Amino acid sequence: MSYTNNIFNVKNYGAAGNGSNDDTSAIQAAINAASAGTVYFPAGTYKVTSTITWTTASTSLVGAGRSATIINFTGTGDCFRTYNANFSADAAADVIHTGGISDLTIDGTSAGNSSAALHVGDVFQYLIDIVVQNFIGTSSIGVHFDNTI
Repeated sequence: MSYTNNIFNVKNYGAAGNGSNDDTSAIQAAINAASAGTVYFPAGTYKVTSTITWTTASTSLVGAGRSATIINFTGTGDCFRTYNANFSADAAADVIHTGGISDLTIDGTSAGNSSAALHVGDVFQYLIDIVVQNFIGTSSIGVHFDNTI
């Protein structure tokens, strides 16, 4: 469901935000529907059990505030993964100037080893204004950038 200004509320896609229910599928559905819009996370704790991916770098994920919107990652690998799916050798043609993730906290207290809160690749001028905490398992990292450009 889209709203004015292309805002997609994860709760309208079935996310509970109660810290107990697995919200992974609902969040992925909202992101898939948003394409180049804004995915909004109202205040709450959202349980994510596997990687959520999007390849439209102009998609934005926005919470209700870093202390109000918590993503509790309980899986392994990346919690959030975004990259430019259209990257080529012509960097000037591939530059993405919009999108980002802001106003939320990604918590890795329950994440497995080799986990990351956010993995970003091949984007340019991408806003990141989040809190990442407790990704302390073996080979885990908070934020991973792997840009080619």
